[in-house]
Amino acid sequence: MVYTRWKTQDDAGATLEDIARLEIAMGLGILSNTVPACFWVIFDIFSRPDLLKELREQIQRTSLSVDCDGVHTVDMAAVQDNCPLLLASFQETLRVRSNSAQLRVVHTETVLDESWLINAGSVLVIPASLINKSESVWGPNANEFDPHRFITEAPKSKASAFMSFGISPNMCAGRHLATSEIIALTAMLILQFDICPPEGTWKAPLVNTKAIAAALSPPADKYSVTIQEREQFRGVKWNFVAASGRQNLIVG
Repeated sequence: MVYTRWKTQDDAGATLEDIARLEIAMGLGILSNTVPACFWVIFDIFSRPDLLKELREQIQRTSLSVDCDGVHTVDMAAVQDNCPLLLASFQETLRVRSNSAQLRVVHTETVLDESWLINAGSVLVIPASLINKSESVWGPNANEFDPHRFITEAPKSKASAFMSFGISPNMCAGRHLATSEIIALTAMLILQFDICPPEGTWKAPLVNTKAIAAALSPPADKYSVTIQEREQFRGVKWNFVAASGRQNLIVG
């Protein structure tokens, strides 16, 4: 992937210095959100034993097969198609923990809610942390973590109050790739390992509020956990089959 990106830009006549500048921006886009999002998805799932158990049962029932040699194969396409709770958990983490803000330039004088005058040329800042938890859209438990809301309710009708990937027409271009990466890693960890803090209790860490490039604030410090192979799968050889295509994401 790195070589292909370099070759494409080099063939187009970009200088090495310009390619370096572009790659720095790409690194920010790839890592600043994917890494903290992955941390919080793992935290939100493993800190809830009932949710973890339900996810394990769903993935094993629909996406895990064992061949005659004992190789355990997880079909990520089956996870994508038949494990809605995992995607719902990912989206609920984004909904609850996103702190991004969308910017819009006002082109014409506008009155909002018959109360607020916004002059042409103003910059409107729309905070995801408030919109994503709007009780008028998500109900009285909007501040609670409940991934089942994306399954039992009609998620598309909630799109106006889900800004974690931006809002149209400026959407995160890599949202499907990032989602697939996080879903795949999380599914692997859910099936293979027990993860728990050394003291046995999950406590939400302080976050780094200075990480302005991150739509989800990363932990301020290291977060220690113990990782143990699950007893029923100890010594098992694993195989994971990648999936292609888009995730069924809710977007604003």
